[in-house]
Amino acid sequence: MGLVFFESNSDVGSVLPLVASCGGQIVQTNGARYVAAFGHDLGDNPARIALSASQQLLSTKIAQRLCVDVASVSVQTRPDGTRRIFS
Repeated sequence: MGLVFFESNSDVGSVLPLVASCGGQIVQTNGARYVAAFGHDLGDNPARIALSASQQLLSTKIAQRLCVDVASVSVQTRPDGTRRIFS
């Protein structure tokens, strides 16, 4: 998974649609801190997808600083089809 760690003064209602439009999912929040995960849904390179999303977060000024990383995670599909991502 491609992961984007970032801080934002925007509320989750503003952050969530942008991350989702890039093919990601918010997997953790803690106050102004967020972690978004990007898988193979939109392509074969999750790191590139995460990097593209991070550029959009910066250009829309939703985030002022962030970190893009790659990690192995476990994905559990819930009965409603949504994914639970954890390490």
